[in-house]
Amino acid sequence: MKRSQSVRKDGRMRYAFAALALGLGSTALTPVAVAQTESPAQSSLNAESHWADDALELMQTVLARPFMPATFYEFQDFHASLSDDEVLERHLEFVFHDSVMGPDHYPRVVAEMEVFLDESGKILPPRFLELSDIGYETTLYQDYQTGLSRIEDFLALRDFEPEEYARALILKAYFLISLDQHLDAARIVRDIQSFASVHELSELVLFDLTQVQIRASEMHAEPAELISALRREYWLIQDLKLTYTVSATPLIIGQLLSDHSHQDQLDQAAELFMAASEPDQGYAYLRGHALYLCGLSEMGQENYQAALNCLLPAGDLVGRNDRAFVPLVRAIITSALALGETETARTWIDIFRELPTTSQSIRNQFDYTRLYAQLLEMEGAVDEAYETILDFHQTKASVLDDEVQTLAASQMQYLREESDRLSERTNLLTQQNLLQRRAISLFQWLTGLFALLLILTAIFIVFMLRKHRQLMAARDEARRMSEVKSRFLANMSHEVRTPMNGVLGLTGALKNTDLNRRQNELVSLIERSGTLLTKVLDDILDLARIESDTVVIENSEFSPAALFEDVRAFFQASTERPNLELRFTTEIPEELRIIGDGARIRQVLFNLISNALKFTDSGHVKVRMWMCDEMPADATNGKLCLSVEDTGTGIPQDKLSAIFDPFVQVDTSATRRFGGLGLGLAISKQLVELMGGRITAASEIGSGTYIEFSVPTEVATPAAIPLTIGDSVQANASPFRVLVAEDHPVNRKVIQILLGELGLSPDVTSCGSEALNFYNRQTYDFVLLDIQMPDMDGISTMKAMRSIDARQNRAHPQYIAFTANAMTHQVENYLSEGFDGILTKPITISDLVVFLNTAQAA
Repeated sequence: MKRSQSVRKDGRMRYAFAALALGLGSTALTPVAVAQTESPAQSSLNAESHWADDALELMQTVLARPFMPATFYEFQDFHASLSDDEVLERHLEFVFHDSVMGPDHYPRVVAEMEVFLDESGKILPPRFLELSDIGYETTLYQDYQTGLSRIEDFLALRDFEPEEYARALILKAYFLISLDQHLDAARIVRDIQSFASVHELSELVLFDLTQVQIRASEMHAEPAELISALRREYWLIQDLKLTYTVSATPLIIGQLLSDHSHQDQLDQAAELFMAASEPDQGYAYLRGHALYLCGLSEMGQENYQAALNCLLPAGDLVGRNDRAFVPLVRAIITSALALGETETARTWIDIFRELPTTSQSIRNQFDYTRLYAQLLEMEGAVDEAYETILDFHQTKASVLDDEVQTLAASQMQYLREESDRLSERTNLLTQQNLLQRRAISLFQWLTGLFALLLILTAIFIVFMLRKHRQLMAARDEARRMSEVKSRFLANMSHEVRTPMNGVLGLTGALKNTDLNRRQNELVSLIERSGTLLTKVLDDILDLARIESDTVVIENSEFSPAALFEDVRAFFQASTERPNLELRFTTEIPEELRIIGDGARIRQVLFNLISNALKFTDSGHVKVRMWMCDEMPADATNGKLCLSVEDTGTGIPQDKLSAIFDPFVQVDTSATRRFGGLGLGLAISKQLVELMGGRITAASEIGSGTYIEFSVPTEVATPAAIPLTIGDSVQANASPFRVLVAEDHPVNRKVIQILLGELGLSPDVTSCGSEALNFYNRQTYDFVLLDIQMPDMDGISTMKAMRSIDARQNRAHPQYIAFTANAMTHQVENYLSEGFDGILTKPITISDLVVFLNTAQAA
């Protein structure tokens, strides 16, 4: 084969090499399948026709590629994309390939490689040139017996690298093929494959192995297998980007078609080859191959004159080292004898006799003797023809007799050596049998143990699978019930909070009017009942959030002194008992600001104070706040401590640890007397722990209870203290402009009254579209939007207002979701939609003050 255009290289080459190797040794499966429905004769005929058509298709594929001129040998553009190591590998491949396949090109490719070595500084494998010279000189002089001896000497030194060893065996296989010893060559190929399975060889060396494997199988492989191997070889060349033309493939295909008498396909193959090898293509030997196939095609039709017209010009184009030369000579002599042209036949008989391979190949000797005898017979020298054939067979019989005797002597020596080895092996086997019996006994015992373990493991796996299925079913049921609970709580929260907003809001507003003593008591009773109901609802929702791990601790900057003052003001105003003293003490300076979740700290403190007031009829309730550790002036971290101490009924020691469990009351009579679900302390403990803090309790029957909790905080930069409720009310004025959209008439009235109590005059609307009309006419500082409104919900209204902000390029207000939907996932959804904050119904004047304080801080 000669070099052609470079094509794609792929990392999957080793799989392709393996597939090609297996393909040559496999048995075709198609005839078996056909034989199920066809007669053996018909099946054989179809198989023969099938491979012949495949061969013709492969030939068309190969000949479709144009043959490049000799200037392409340099292929500089392709070299530019390769590393020096890759270029060296290809130079080694070209030199080795041409030492056997193209000796006419060998000196030039060696010179090209030496130029590259000088420019790159790369070094050849130590014995590569010695090996390639053996291939070149043997092929050039066609002295294959000497070549085999030189290869054996090369291998005997054992001073070579793995790839040099593989290539030496490849050369040996080529020499054996040239001597018609195809079976011995196939054995060498199998040795190379075994060697390649344990040594890392380059893809190009494996490709050389693939080529010699095809050559070795030409004489004994089925035609279909050989065509399949040739096709895979062709695509391997493309994948490896080797600059080779597959010139041997059309030649092999043509000879196969001729040997198997597929005249129609042979005629088409010769016509294709002739058309593809026009004289101006630049490759004389290719034209010679095409003319050779043309001659075979004419000989198949017994057109011997036309055959000679093709074959004689081919003799001038095909070199004597070309693999096609000997078959070409045979065809010329055969055609000349068929036409009775004895002079032409004798000329080529003399050429045949002078070929080195004629004396080295038994097949060539036989063909020469047969053709020479036919020539003598045609010239009338019948006796000489007979003597020529007889002498050939007697000589070969003598040679074969010597070879048989030599073989017999070597076999006897081999048998004696084998006998000695068998005796040694018998002794070894006796010892091995004893060891094996012991090993078998041990193996049986271990097998029984393993089987027992396997059975126990299987039982355990079945048990665990059953448990797993039960757990999965329980998990799915728990998830379903959790979803049901969440939907129930969300609906309950909305349905209860909406009317409670009106109850508490209007009650708070009513208390600020002129009421007599009886009226004031009734209003206070209504307010306490509503607050208690809201507190129960809040506790249930908080517990649900904690159980579902949806509580988020939101750390922000706040004033602990201001928080403590808000709590004090609330409980001082709402607790009026003549025999009970409510005392608040703080040791924290007003200017100190810390970072933490002030809302959750306030909630825990509210729960503890409410619980203490609930169980204390007389005496005192003391609330204290301080920094647990002394803090230097430049401290950045601290721990905030709060405690609630009462002189109530107290808790038995055996029940003290249960007070932080949900739905637990120490005394069931207390539930009937004071009410509540027993969730306050449980929620407080969970919230404190979520903030990274700790809560403890101490109590004694008849003396009261002491509860203390602490949370870690960070010290923030001092800032102004926010307004208290009293300050906000007394100010009776505010720069804030507020827009409210609420569809429930009672809630509209409540928010309008509460904001009015803080000195604000909000614009209140009943739907989203009406709120948009207000928003288009003026700007606001705060927009409170109910979520569930009939014509346009709060989320859509907020987004429409933000569009107005963007269109008019004005600063947007704080958008507040004013809703009774207080579940965690609902709150998170509103914030993700774009709301700046959440006001959860029902709201009180305190909630609005906290809201305004947050706004002032912002």
